[in-house]
Amino acid sequence: MESRLIYIMSEKRKPQVLWVRHTDTEWVYFGDGKEVKHHIVKEILDNHFSEKYLCVCLTRIGSFEVCKDEFFDKTAGYLGYQNFIIWNASFDLTVEFNRIGVLRVGQVNR
Repeated sequence: MESRLIYIMSEKRKPQVLWVRHTDTEWVYFGDGKEVKHHIVKEILDNHFSEKYLCVCLTRIGSFEVCKDEFFDKTAGYLGYQNFIIWNASFDLTVEFNRIGVLRVGQVNR
């Protein structure tokens, strides 16, 4: 899928997301910068997404599809450094990453 289309779909679907609450907040700390706890992110991705490919939404021209097995290789410069959101191919499951080292899991309200 083209970068522009990933970005447009993400912006369209994001307001419809219901975020999963963990205890008193929807945000989960995974570490920032060089202290990213990859095992936390991997566990969340494996539990939330069953698909092999994910859509990473950064910017209109910087978004891309990635194989889940290559997620850490392709997003190493973004995890804990930049805000971005990933989606499954049908744009109904998502994980949003914040540059301060937190993420939240959501699903589009149907």
